[in-house]
Amino acid sequence: MKSPFQSWLPKGLIPVALLVLLFPTLSMSGVYTSNTPDLVGAMGTLSEYFTMANYATTIGMVVAYPLLLKVKGYYNSRTILLVSYGATLGLSVLCATTGYPEVIVGASLFIGFFKMFAMIELIIPIMMMLSPTGDRGRFYAFFYPLSIGIGQFSAWLTAYLTYAYNWSYAYYFMVLAMLACLLLVLLMYHDEPLETRVPVQGIDWLSVVLLASGLMTLNYVLAFGKYEDWLSSLRIQGGWIATVILLTAFVSRQIGHAHPFLDLSVLKSRNVRVALGLIFLMGAFFATGGIQTALTTTVLRFDNVTSAELSLWMLPGVLAGGVLCFFWFKYKGGFRGLLLIGFGAFIAYHLLLYFRFHPGAGDHDLWFPNALKGLGMLVLFVALGLYMANKMTMVGMINSGMLMIMFRSFIGPAVFSALYSWGMYYGQISHTQALAGRMDLLDPLVTARYQAAGLPASSMGAEAVHSRGAQALLGSVQVQAVLVTGQELFGYIVLGGLAVLVLILVLPLQPVNKRRLVNLRRRWRQVIPVP
Repeated sequence: MKSPFQSWLPKGLIPVALLVLLFPTLSMSGVYTSNTPDLVGAMGTLSEYFTMANYATTIGMVVAYPLLLKVKGYYNSRTILLVSYGATLGLSVLCATTGYPEVIVGASLFIGFFKMFAMIELIIPIMMMLSPTGDRGRFYAFFYPLSIGIGQFSAWLTAYLTYAYNWSYAYYFMVLAMLACLLLVLLMYHDEPLETRVPVQGIDWLSVVLLASGLMTLNYVLAFGKYEDWLSSLRIQGGWIATVILLTAFVSRQIGHAHPFLDLSVLKSRNVRVALGLIFLMGAFFATGGIQTALTTTVLRFDNVTSAELSLWMLPGVLAGGVLCFFWFKYKGGFRGLLLIGFGAFIAYHLLLYFRFHPGAGDHDLWFPNALKGLGMLVLFVALGLYMANKMTMVGMINSGMLMIMFRSFIGPAVFSALYSWGMYYGQISHTQALAGRMDLLDPLVTARYQAAGLPASSMGAEAVHSRGAQALLGSVQVQAVLVTGQELFGYIVLGGLAVLVLILVLPLQPVNKRRLVNLRRRWRQVIPVP
């Protein structure tokens, strides 16, 4: 099939141009977690809206996934990229100018939808270039460090723009990036129609609506559950009921439809079931970023830029993981060892944080733990992605890939984030009460802190002095309660991680089928032209 690029474009510039397009494509989102506190303050609203918006981007990507081949079979690369970048540009402007968090949630859903189409247009040619033999292990070892690195760098950049200027500048930066992408696409890609066009038909739009509605309802329940006090709220009760009804209707329609939107027969594959289970458990380790943020902001008093800089220390671990995976699969290593290394790195990360978090800790105490986190993330992304695709047809890969994104980037992290958020909230209350119950003026430490807070009292009345001393004691107790709660959760996560290691040791895992990987590459070439 004919290359989608202009014939006069030097072939040596194509990889560079694709990487230039890939950076803003992977970075685009409806909400940027590093500037969420500023969004909350500027709009005077709840942070749960932006948690929901963050997952809404993933839901949009999930819904778009089964449509990729249908759209790709009718429209050329230039049209798909121009529409995708144009839509995300307009939606980013909407997010930057709106004062309603609900609008950002809705825009995030559509940003994720269009982002998926742009990503696949870039990822497949890059895969062919990085792995000419069709070895997915080689491709993942190169691509995942690149994609994770771009994500971490963009998080730092948006945090810096927010800190230096305003939260809206993160969106305006993406608007400029989208404009540059549109210009680059106009220069790089030709506008000739496909040699063979397959009409876009047979799309079950009712399934699209059911899936998107069901996942967004679940998103609302998990994001607002703590704020609404879970099942004490009629809204959360209604949300659970609506989620069950919508997703049950979606599953029933896929089973009974002649051409289902999502072929659930992939769940008959033992590889898919095992991989999805481990991906869900992996969410227990991904979701602890909120605990670390609570500790760094409340206990260590780091600002958002410093917290984002700490996340950059994941990159050495990510690079080390890429090198490890490259040589691991080159010398035909099995999945079990790689999974043990990945989950073991996450366990070590949480174990180190358990001991290193204290009021006197500095940012250097978190460098090595974050590197271990990056190592675990990269290794598990590669290992579980390859294991799920092992011995899978191309159509099966499309359907299983959708489920992988759903569990890896939404269901797993969202469920465990909601659980940890609830644990942090009730743990702080419990420990604050316990600590305050043992404090009285007979304790010399309590008396000293109380008096020290009220020392500059030459122009203050006795009542103001007492109030200031009480506030100082309350602040100290709250910080200690956050610290103890965070350490308790890290301890439970370490114990749970050890149980996961035992599970991996007893699971029968199949070896990688390299012949199948080469065959899949040939099938991809029939659908997506490569220069």
